Amino acid sequence: MVNVEKGLLVTTDPAMQQFLKHLDQERAVQQSGSFIVRELDERHMLIDPRVRTQLDQKIDDLMDSLTPEQFGKDA
Repeated sequence: MVNVEKGLLVTTDPAMQQFLKHLDQERAVQQSGSFIVRELDERHMLIDPRVRTQLDQKIDDLMDSLTPEQFGKDA
């Protein structure tokens, strides 16, 4: 018997993989079920392709929160 699962292959560093796991556990992207289809190793995982747009937005939000403003509000 063959099991086939459709997924989007994601290559990340270990820190981003932990962030994705956190989003998955908190159901921050998909309300029902897990969006992580399979963890392959510490740098690769398969995710549900239907959540790509939402994940991109969550990652952009994280990166924006970690990036200091280039100019002050008075500039």
